[in-house]
Amino acid sequence: MNVTFDLIYFSLQSFGGISRMWMELFKQLPDTEINPTFITGPAENMAQDFLEQNNFFGGNIIQEEASGFYQKIRRLGFYRNLHLMKMNLGSDERIFHSTDYINPLISRKSLRVVTTIHDMVFWDQSDRFIRNIWYYDKLWCTYHACRLSDRVIAVSESAKQRIIAQFPWAEEKITVIYHGIDESLLNIKLNKSKKKRFLFIGGRNEHKNFDLLAKAFAIFCRDFPDWQLHLAGPNAHCTDRELKLFADLDITDKVIDHGLVPQKKLASLLQSSTALVIPSLNEGFNFPLLEGMAAGCPVLSSDIPVSRELGDGRAHFFPADSVTELVKKLRLLVDKPPNTQELSSNQQYARTFRWENSFDALKEVYKKCLE
Repeated sequence: MNVTFDLIYFSLQSFGGISRMWMELFKQLPDTEINPTFITGPAENMAQDFLEQNNFFGGNIIQEEASGFYQKIRRLGFYRNLHLMKMNLGSDERIFHSTDYINPLISRKSLRVVTTIHDMVFWDQSDRFIRNIWYYDKLWCTYHACRLSDRVIAVSESAKQRIIAQFPWAEEKITVIYHGIDESLLNIKLNKSKKKRFLFIGGRNEHKNFDLLAKAFAIFCRDFPDWQLHLAGPNAHCTDRELKLFADLDITDKVIDHGLVPQKKLASLLQSSTALVIPSLNEGFNFPLLEGMAAGCPVLSSDIPVSRELGDGRAHFFPADSVTELVKKLRLLVDKPPNTQELSSNQQYARTFRWENSFDALKEVYKKCLE
């Protein structure tokens, strides 16, 4: 199968869940069934770095030179819709799969379009976004991707239902393909000796709802003053606003920010923490939830659909808008921690999520497009 991957999303972020998904899928290359072509441009991104280090696995490369204003405008969906129409993508039958939601403006006879949609946050959390050109462009690209694509991949059943809620006519196009977990977590041993700390993983942008956790932890510390809150994620250091928040809550000396850490370090943090806390308002998938389970770490998550779906009755939940309920759950985990049998069972469950399965499912989607 001839497959063209447009790497445009990699110019938007250096690290994140979407980039990580693509890197893990590209790790399954080379594959005897896929003849890849990569549209690539300037980017400082983990997945693109991985491809470059492996010489794009011998695939064809369409190199885009971009700098200054063009480097910014090439990320604009409608502009790229038109730009892709002018690009020579080949006359042979092939799959086009963008790393973003941006596809050629109109369909081509020989081109089958596949789009992976991670979430519908621009609808579900619309009140949290500034109404500028980038916001409306993202709405357009998502709609256009669902309309034009031959197949749409949702990363969870919850994400699929959110797509259908906005675009019911797209339901027959949608296939759910779950992500996998990092291979370093597939054989990790259960650590029965947990330290007096909670762990938060990820960026601390608004929909991650980190402030709720900080406030709940501050109240928790009134009765448990020797506990810590550890942070791991793309934030290289705490922002000035966060430092002020920690000072106001009197938890500055109890918050340890590790920044972005290697996978081995993350696994160690998960192994030794009393609980992983995920206060997100919205997620398409939930990497940390499965990572926590795979590492034998109890998981405390906001009660959102995807966490219920992936949690499979194994996580503990709290309302995403309630500091009081989160405090209760933190205290309960300290008083009545899960037993070894529960944690071991959670590990086995989480380890069923494997990237090779995701890649095989993706190839099946490609094949159906070409039938």
